[in-house]
Amino acid sequence: MRTLEEQEEWHGHFRQANASVALDGLKMDKRGLANQEKVITGEWTVEQYIAESLHKARKTARLRGGKQ
Repeated sequence: MRTLEEQEEWHGHFRQANASVALDGLKMDKRGLANQEKVITGEWTVEQYIAESLHKARKTARLRGGKQ
């Protein structure tokens, strides 16, 4: 688990990333935000977060008829 100081730093990283995404007209969903919290607390590594995000994107693309 991360210290409170480390968690605040990670919150800042994700706030900045989410704001950047919002400028492109996108919004993080509840699942994505929950996964970010797992990284913030140290439950997940960044690599686990990226792997889950890619998995979700591929699944969404398949559902929309896109290629993987």
